[in-house]
Amino acid sequence: MKPMPFEGFGRYPKNGKNYRVVGVDTFSNEDWLEDDFDSFEDAKEHAKMRGGTMTKMYVYDKEGIFVYEAGEF
Repeated sequence: MKPMPFEGFGRYPKNGKNYRVVGVDTFSNEDWLEDDFDSFEDAKEHAKMRGGTMTKMYVYDKEGIFVYEAGEF
């Protein structure tokens, strides 16, 4: 079953890209769109680089399904 999109930027990559990285500040609960990527490796590398303490990065595929996370609470 395909997940329902949520308000705002959503989990689905745009412009023909295959992966979307979404950032979440685990202290303030704010979230934001990092970027869309062609390959899983590029999205994963970006998430690993940008994630950190109190900052989680979530990678979603083109169907909006969660596939990877980086960072820590």
